[in-house]
Amino acid sequence: NPSPIAPRDRTFDIEGEHLVYPTEFRDGCSAAGLFLVKSKVANEYIADSGFELAEVAPGRGILVLTGVRYTDTDCGEYDETAMAFFVRRAGQKPRLPYASTWLDIIRGNTASFTWNLQVTTPLSRDAGIFMWGFPKTIEDIRFEHSGDRAAFNLHMDGQEVYHYSV
Repeated sequence: NPSPIAPRDRTFDIEGEHLVYPTEFRDGCSAAGLFLVKSKVANEYIADSGFELAEVAPGRGILVLTGVRYTDTDCGEYDETAMAFFVRRAGQKPRLPYASTWLDIIRGNTASFTWNLQVTTPLSRDAGIFMWGFPKTIEDIRFEHSGDRAAFNLHMDGQEVYHYSV
């Protein structure tokens, strides 16, 4: 019984588009912000994932908010925001508390777990779900770019969830 995420022929017909692996994302811009958050609260969001926050200080880990404006992709033009945490497998202990986590992050050896992704089009949502297994939803994302500043606003159910500018 083939998986809907990785079909044998690696082709997809989604929202009237024929998509294949590798899917190309040719142009766009992105902004990311890293925020120190309470491990206890963050771990509640990802409790069923098999992961826990990789702590960088006592009781603290990193939340990464990312905003992307894709302008030339096989999935069309769309905006995306993501909420992710640096994680380790639940119960896995760091070699050296906090210091080894920082080193692993700097070296690119720490996994991230994206627990929430928002996009602005049905094609990008469905491709994300069916091709890559991401938890995408369609939401109201407002992107502003001026000079060396970028800002993302995420609204869900008519309420602002966050606004950040970098």
